[in-house]
Amino acid sequence: MNVEYTSFEFLLALSAIAFGMAADIYYFFGMRKPGHTPPNRWSWLIFSFSAYVEVLTYHEVSGDIVKVIPLATTPVACTVILWFVWKLREDKWENRLEMAIDIFSVVASFSAIIIWLVFSKELWAHTLMVIAVPVSYLPIWRSCVKFGSKRGEDLPWKLWSAMDALNLSLSLHRLNDVMEVPYIAVELVCHVVTWFLVVKFRRSA
Repeated sequence: MNVEYTSFEFLLALSAIAFGMAADIYYFFGMRKPGHTPPNRWSWLIFSFSAYVEVLTYHEVSGDIVKVIPLATTPVACTVILWFVWKLREDKWENRLEMAIDIFSVVASFSAIIIWLVFSKELWAHTLMVIAVPVSYLPIWRSCVKFGSKRGEDLPWKLWSAMDALNLSLSLHRLNDVMEVPYIAVELVCHVVTWFLVVKFRRSA
């Protein structure tokens, strides 16, 4: 396990954590505002679980704890948000797409765990989770296009995009294997696309 790092790498990791935490806090309090549609708590439970699997399989591929720690803030933040969402007791999926994606996420996550732990194929397990990432964003993109967004709702996605860019820079700077790149790159693309859609389809009032 690689634990050595330079001052520059430490700064990249710390900055990524700071941007990610700022986005998480802003998103969390945005969900608590009056009039916010309660999200499905089962979707968040699945999303949080899959986030842990994504980071764990990334760690198996990378073996570099310096690159893993900033990524690990995502499932931790998801768990905190899940705690709030769970108390809202919203169990209804908005559409069949969301239900299908949740089912896909569960299947992908458990399949990845089996591939990793039973067959010791951590690369294949991680690849499966990378494929699952953009699929999990489909309901968000659909909602942005169909319902639009309010002013200010783009800030978390802007901060998450910055976090991903820093994580990608850190990964490239400490690159051991090219397969360390796709997960962070895909996350960056998904966050940037969401940021673009939130701004593009912002409601006038």
